[in-house]
Amino acid sequence: MTALDAQADALEAELQPTPWPAMPWPFGRDHYLRAVQNKDVLGELIEAYKAREEAIERAVVDPLRYGFVIPWWKRAEALTLTTPLLCLFGGNGSGKTRFLAWYGVKKLLEKRGAKVLWLHEAEKASIDVQQPEIYAYLPPEWKAQRSRGRVTNLDYTVKNGFPNGRFVCPNGSVGVFGYYGQQVKDYEGGGWDLILADENMPLEWLKTLMFRLPRKGGKMVWGYTPINGITPAIREIVGTANTIEHRRAELLPETHVVTPDTPPGRAPYVQEASLYNARILYAFTEDNPFAGYQQAVQQARDQRVEVIERRFYGWARNTRGRMFSTFGPWNIIRPDRIPEEGTNYMVADPASHRPWFFLWLRAVPGPRPTWYVYREWPDLASYGEWAIPTNRSPEEGGKGWDGDAGPAQGMSLGYGIAQYKALINRLEGRPLKTDPKAPVKIRTGEVIFDRLLDPRAARTEHITEQGGTCIQDQLALEHPGEDGVMLPGMYFRQAPGLKEMEGEEAIKDALWFNAEKPLDAVLNAPQLYVSENCGNLIWALSNYTGRDGAKGACKDPIDCLRYLLTAGPMYVGTQVLRSYGGGGY
Repeated sequence: MTALDAQADALEAELQPTPWPAMPWPFGRDHYLRAVQNKDVLGELIEAYKAREEAIERAVVDPLRYGFVIPWWKRAEALTLTTPLLCLFGGNGSGKTRFLAWYGVKKLLEKRGAKVLWLHEAEKASIDVQQPEIYAYLPPEWKAQRSRGRVTNLDYTVKNGFPNGRFVCPNGSVGVFGYYGQQVKDYEGGGWDLILADENMPLEWLKTLMFRLPRKGGKMVWGYTPINGITPAIREIVGTANTIEHRRAELLPETHVVTPDTPPGRAPYVQEASLYNARILYAFTEDNPFAGYQQAVQQARDQRVEVIERRFYGWARNTRGRMFSTFGPWNIIRPDRIPEEGTNYMVADPASHRPWFFLWLRAVPGPRPTWYVYREWPDLASYGEWAIPTNRSPEEGGKGWDGDAGPAQGMSLGYGIAQYKALINRLEGRPLKTDPKAPVKIRTGEVIFDRLLDPRAARTEHITEQGGTCIQDQLALEHPGEDGVMLPGMYFRQAPGLKEMEGEEAIKDALWFNAEKPLDAVLNAPQLYVSENCGNLIWALSNYTGRDGAKGACKDPIDCLRYLLTAGPMYVGTQVLRSYGGGGY
């Protein structure tokens, strides 16, 4: 070893840079050798060392003002301005928990009297993982005050966290900690400016808190890594989300398609969901220099692609147990994009103990059959959910695979055959009242080429003034409508009485496309599209498993759809269509 080498070793031993992945030490052996030979280089090296050490110390003491900000944090902060609910579904070590601490403390600092609620799975997890991060981000001048007078209370210990699960800041802002093992009603009326939920939030908490938030103009941010796949709460948000930004996913094969609306080799980065007008940001592990990403990459080489999607990109596939796993945002269409030219079909599923369910479908011209479901009744916007998620899936100890009955099923309308015929006429644009001066009754509205009826209910006999008759025959009779206007007969035929499995396969065939390749309107696209106004059918297609059998809460929309598709709807051209008094052919 030369004298210069010895001097360089001594200098390197003296200048021991603190490990800090966000600010790598840029100097190597060659620079040390030059420094021991040149005083100017040595001075620059020592100044760089001091500046870096001071910057690290500031970042540790006051991370809120001087700490490292992961690039996606600013993107997430901007997204909160556009939505009441931001979901952060990220990879392991992507920095979600730290973001929730950083963003929450910023809110407490910026707004006097702000109320921020942090949620976690259990109290111990909050004390061990969540609360240390939050305490670290509190400004040093606040922490120096600790407990002061009757207002400020920032007492904190590593062992017990914040006493009584709350702290009060000098500006009157309050931070509170809650746990999913408690009753959600304990936090309903808090008037929160911001709710920051970490880890596996139950669906009941999500729905209840989102119902209350708008009253105070508050926001919610939920961070979670879906290691074990889709949960009911994630499915509620992601089930109908569209990708609006995507990024290269370097650990995935360049030919791999994560979602049909992202190019091969790329993963969703930002999505928008119709429910709650939510936004979803997928936090990539590679963006966090403190995550030990390179070491994790070595462990990931032998993992299945689905595991890599979850652990590094926060993406979990919503396919577990679903019968129609290829249904997704690519099947949902805005009403104004449904072609006007087409042949219309309608189906009814009668019931005695709940409202009937109706669907309308349009078959459009083209090189292959393409169908658009353009209306449902009861619709989600007017009557609420036909089925709702069970708070816990059966795998989590719940009762129903196919959800629970929603408010639309519980309506007590008291409708008979005449009222349902009048309803159908209104929905199809035929006025019940006519111009008394007109010599001929005015009948306008949609032309329905074919009407179908659940074959099990079609021949069920009902007792009427004319004696026993079935629903199909009753619908074909005239009935008095409003203001004495007679409702003409509405002619339904029985839907094909195929086995349920055959109808379900028809739906799958209509939804099928090659999910390993990007969507292409001509070469690789589904045949079935659903108007975004048909929220109850969308929910059913997104969640139906068939495991609950005839008692499945979302079975009626699925039954209606399979009746339509097994009937072979086709475009027949307007020249052969005729409308007769509100129904039939």
